[in-house]
Amino acid sequence: MAYDFPTEEWIERWEEVVANDEDYRETSRGWGVDFNGNFVFHLRADDRLPEDRYFFVGLEDGDTFGCRAVDDPEETDYGFVYRGDYRDWVRMTQGEIGAIDGLMSGTFDIDGDMQKVLQYSDAAARLVECSNEVESTSPIEARYSPFDSRVTASGSGIVATAAPIVASSPTSVARTRPSAVNSSGTSRTTSDADSAARRPLTGSSSSQWTHASPASTGSGARSGTATCALATK
Repeated sequence: MAYDFPTEEWIERWEEVVANDEDYRETSRGWGVDFNGNFVFHLRADDRLPEDRYFFVGLEDGDTFGCRAVDDPEETDYGFVYRGDYRDWVRMTQGEIGAIDGLMSGTFDIDGDMQKVLQYSDAAARLVECSNEVESTSPIEARYSPFDSRVTASGSGIVATAAPIVASSPTSVARTRPSAVNSSGTSRTTSDADSAARRPLTGSSSSQWTHASPASTGSGARSGTATCALATK
């Protein structure tokens, strides 16, 4: 069964997985003993999540308890806050980034005793691995366009209102840049493809980015609509 992330049902299922995980219990022995080891997971709003969300996670000496969504973290008894953008939390649940790696790279940040967290890095890693075991879906199952982050949902697809583009194939796109004057004095339109290889986009037929592309004067450019399927995992 798939659980929408972030929801109350998701965090309850995750707590169940962690509570039954022998590796986590072993690596987290002593965590939260003589100090407050409870966490608040703070999911910062972004283009895919309209408002900040918070989960309280009770952790003590190998046990997990009281995991739930909360409106105000200040109403809970926590010792740590682990914070990051929603898109990066989704990456974490998909196994693309770890708890400690996320901190070291600056993708996530933490309020609390960082040395304690590093001391129990194996336990932190196992918590993330448990999240990978929860079959998850997110409100908008598509990644971001490489050239624009203004996104709205439209039916089963994703419509991005991006800058005009020129396209050379169904799986590549390039952003139109302002006109430039060449050595002969002739004005022409340049694109990203003039100076660098275009980034290929791969994915499934379930989610698409659609861009209305007006006629371009660049050499080899096509006018019309460029549709590119994006990766959903």
